Amino acid sequence: MSKKQRDPAQQEEIEKPVLRKILVSDFTQEALTEAHSHNSRGVYVQVDELAGFIKNLNRYSSGGETEFWLSAWSGKSVSVDRLSRMSLRIRRPFIPIIGTIQNGVLLQLSKDGKSDNDFLARFLFAMPEDVRKERWSHTALDPVHTYNWEKYLSFLLELKLEVDEWDTPVPRQLHFSQAAWARLQEWQGHNTDLCNEAESEALKGVYTKLEPYTIRLALVLQLMAYSCNEAERTAIEERAVEGAIKLVEYFRKTAQVVQLIVHREDPLDRFDNGKRRLYEQLPQGFSTAEGLTTAQRLGVPDRTFKKFLT
Repeated sequence: MSKKQRDPAQQEEIEKPVLRKILVSDFTQEALTEAHSHNSRGVYVQVDELAGFIKNLNRYSSGGETEFWLSAWSGKSVSVDRLSRMSLRIRRPFIPIIGTIQNGVLLQLSKDGKSDNDFLARFLFAMPEDVRKERWSHTALDPVHTYNWEKYLSFLLELKLEVDEWDTPVPRQLHFSQAAWARLQEWQGHNTDLCNEAESEALKGVYTKLEPYTIRLALVLQLMAYSCNEAERTAIEERAVEGAIKLVEYFRKTAQVVQLIVHREDPLDRFDNGKRRLYEQLPQGFSTAEGLTTAQRLGVPDRTFKKFLT
């Protein structure tokens, strides 16, 4: 009801109900931040096409949204300020993103300086090899696997979340066991050597980001083992670290493939269809006079051809 329709005796403002979300797919940065403000555990972003998500970054402001995601990835406070409403601030953001992308549009991920600020290095790429379309099959997944997966995730989501006076999560810290820490240090030394020997700054950025990912994945694996009654929640054990290292070494290989795709520039892509057609008509070896003859046949002026040749 509007204020005029309400009972005049009712002085209190009715509190607007809130739909708490843990999953969003179509959103603005403001709506995402508001959803996170109602769910301290975090908000999970699922997009069918990552290219569209990347393309829409900074459509309203220059650089603002990219900086928002860089800060969120690092766990730094993020905020959204609008003239039409109060400011929204998330002190401990947690916003994982998952989506799909084709090799042909991977280049969009590195445009507008996203490769310069290690934006691309923050993505973990799963790239199955030799994927083939299979025939339809009557084979079905045993329902017990779906049941167990839901049970274990629900167990983790139902763990009590400690918050402070500002409703900000207070993390429970898990330290590494002595053996796990020794194994993590050994791997970090190996990763440091690879960083120093990297062929490009882009790969160096990727390898550097693998270190915090190893720690995060080790924590995830430890808690998954805990939810399955296979481990305790007192420390991160060596088994979880070994699993995390196996995962990040896979992501190291896929990152190398992605960097090759992103930085494999074809000089012909800089030219229009007319100049590319001219290039295709030229023989493997030719003189300037022979090239001019080909250009004239395609209606390309001599001066344009000589500039193109240069």
